[in-house]
Amino acid sequence: MKRLLVTLAFVLLSLPGFAWGWPHRLIAYIGQERCTPATRAVLDRYLDLPLNNVALWTDHFRARPWAPADYSDAPNYTFQALEHAVSVDEKFRPLEHSNRPDGNGEGYGAYLRYYKTLEDYKNQTDSAVVVALKMIVHLIGDLHCPGHILYSFSKDKYDPMGGGIAGGYGIWQHKYKGKKTTLHALLDGAERIKPELKSNLAEYAAFLDKRFAPIEKESVRGTMADFIQDAARRSKVIYTWVTPGQEVDDTFYTEPSHEEVLAYLLAVSGYRTAHILNTLFDPDYKGL
Repeated sequence: MKRLLVTLAFVLLSLPGFAWGWPHRLIAYIGQERCTPATRAVLDRYLDLPLNNVALWTDHFRARPWAPADYSDAPNYTFQALEHAVSVDEKFRPLEHSNRPDGNGEGYGAYLRYYKTLEDYKNQTDSAVVVALKMIVHLIGDLHCPGHILYSFSKDKYDPMGGGIAGGYGIWQHKYKGKKTTLHALLDGAERIKPELKSNLAEYAAFLDKRFAPIEKESVRGTMADFIQDAARRSKVIYTWVTPGQEVDDTFYTEPSHEEVLAYLLAVSGYRTAHILNTLFDPDYKGL
């Protein structure tokens, strides 16, 4: 089974359509570079590819629109697309279950499930560990995009500020360089902060480290819930950046107030990835 997953990963990474997932590859690269030798040994046991080459696997194995509501007919290793975002309460703390009418925002609950599997990895099947690893690396990386944080506090009242498939993904239509897009798609394209470095993960990571490595120890303090709270507080400002229908270009990414949030989330998602994996797999880990 492990070999099958690896083969699928190679195929997926060769597809042009997966270029949009580049930030996930960068985050996983930053994370792997900070993994301890003990953690790397565990990763090498279960994964035949570096983290940056499996970071997009989760995006492919989402339940497709043809799946029934209970996902009973979804292929193995699919999961609900609703788990790509996290719902937060009025204090920006993540909710284990979505409180939105559309059900979107189950990402934190999914993270907790996969974390629990990896805590007990020595007693799990290889295939269960492989899937949990790929899932959790991607779910942590999803926090690089402010559009994956949903600010909706009531099951009975829809909050248009909440983003999500029925909000920021679909309703907030824009144009980027003349082509129709959405607020979510704009925010997911954070690599455009420094497009000349996009072809080299190491150079892009160095660009981010020059600014954020001094705070990496501080940035990984607390739990995943604390990280989500920090990201949610920083990210709500996105709804002041553009208005529905507005056309944008690459100055959207170089605007200092925009760039600061997007670059921070890219870097700290990478640091948090390393911190979580080291915590899980290295009993001697003392922090970044």
